[in-house]
Amino acid sequence: PMKIGGKKRELSYALAGLTGVVIYFLLENYAVQFTLASNVGVIVSICPFFTALCVWAAGSSEEKPGKSFFIGFLAAMVGIVLINWNGLAVGGGSLLGDGMTVVAAFMWAIYSLFSRKVTEYGESVVQSTRHIFLYGLVFMLPCLPLFGFAPSVSALTNPAVIGGLLFLGVGASGICFVLWNFATAR
Repeated sequence: PMKIGGKKRELSYALAGLTGVVIYFLLENYAVQFTLASNVGVIVSICPFFTALCVWAAGSSEEKPGKSFFIGFLAAMVGIVLINWNGLAVGGGSLLGDGMTVVAAFMWAIYSLFSRKVTEYGESVVQSTRHIFLYGLVFMLPCLPLFGFAPSVSALTNPAVIGGLLFLGVGASGICFVLWNFATAR
């Protein structure tokens, strides 16, 4: 069973759900409408860099990045700019979509701070991820009408839709979030 705690504890879970489940996914998924999916994939790979910077900025002296980190970060950013510049040159990308993806990567870093914080509350990684997803769902539900969501029960009889939902829900979201939270906790 899910353990509900005090206001500070629930706020940590809520902010993790808001930043990592809602804002991150909305920005990343809408960015694909403005830029190339390959740009999004490349840009979002900077999440670990942003995460390390956020952990350091939050005051973790044990994880202070060294000179080689910043050289690597700069090299990665230059590489991303060069790759995405090519997309802009051939007309496939956009600064709006690329910018949304950078903000999404930063939101993921903020999410990582909160997911790391919730590991202190004594729940297993699976339990805390479920708790985070609950808040993500709570924050996402009011957004659905704004984005034109129209549920279709008949679509749930289509094996391709069921397969896609299972892949995205269990594999691409559930398992990946649990693995990331496990790694962040370590």
